[in-house]
Amino acid sequence: QLFKNKSSLGQKIVINNLFFTVVGVFENNLNELEEQKIYVSQRKFTSLFNSKDNIESFVLSGKKEITLKEAIFLKENIKNQITKNLQLNESSKSSIKISSGIEEGKDANNFLIIMNLVIIFIGLGTLLSGTIGVSNVMLYIVKDRFYEIGIRKAVGAKSKDIILLIFGETIFTMIFFGIIGIIFGTLILSLIGNNLNEYYILNPYVKYNQILIALLSMLFFGFIAGLIPAKYAASSSSSECINKNQY
Repeated sequence: QLFKNKSSLGQKIVINNLFFTVVGVFENNLNELEEQKIYVSQRKFTSLFNSKDNIESFVLSGKKEITLKEAIFLKENIKNQITKNLQLNESSKSSIKISSGIEEGKDANNFLIIMNLVIIFIGLGTLLSGTIGVSNVMLYIVKDRFYEIGIRKAVGAKSKDIILLIFGETIFTMIFFGIIGIIFGTLILSLIGNNLNEYYILNPYVKYNQILIALLSMLFFGFIAGLIPAKYAASSSSSECINKNQY
């Protein structure tokens, strides 16, 4: 974040008029805010900033495959061990605060699952309303093109040809405007960038698999939207279509 697209290794950072050299970087896929922290050794920090040589907190890193139940047990075990070593009584035991990243990650993950379900529900509702709208428009277009459909049937077009015609137009309409929506949404996210950093939303973007899922969803809903218009267009004979149009 400090050096943008440049490599930060070997770069200098000035803190309180003191120069520090970056000797390594790390990534945290679960918590991007952790990537904003700078780490120096305890001994070096104490000597440079004249701080007291005592440790107020420390971090333990467990195995990646540790379960939530095991993490809770480990946390309580560490707290009891510290209490025992420092010979603290029960009233002083509450002064020791231990937070578990696994528990916090579990809560955050549950929150994200709920948010995703809400977004999926809203998205499905939007797709459903769009499907109904496209289906109504195509039904109106079919009624308006009865004469054309009648002529097509009179010169040898079969019902499946009419069905494919209506399905093709419906699916094209859904996918065409869906692609416009995807492009528009992606541009909005790119313009947002890190402007929502204060709300812990960092560099929002759309994944390729999400775009693929969106296109497949529109293909499916386009098929659903064309069912009634296609069936309506194919059910009438050529003479009925011409007569309906004249009426």
